[in-house]
Amino acid sequence: MVINPNNDISSNSSTHARHKAGSSSASADKATVALTESGSTISGDNAVRLSPEAQSIERLESRILTSDGVDAAKVAQLQQQIADGSYEINSQSIAEKILNYEKLLG
Repeated sequence: MVINPNNDISSNSSTHARHKAGSSSASADKATVALTESGSTISGDNAVRLSPEAQSIERLESRILTSDGVDAAKVAQLQQQIADGSYEINSQSIAEKILNYEKLLG
């Protein structure tokens, strides 16, 4: 992940003006900050440290993006229960959830 502080509205105006005026690629590289595994970044005079919570969010986001969104173990368990006839439908629970949902909408 690359953080470009020039896209941030809190960037100082001189840096913003340099990039608008077509600064050299060397100064553009200096303004670009690369994220390290430890959550800290340093490039030139810029330094960013991600909180443990932000690092956790980054890891979770990565897992979500690489996941297909299906809990294969749960699907296999339900398929087995349906196949052997042990899957039970709790109609009372389903009815309560439908009513609670309707209350939220109304």
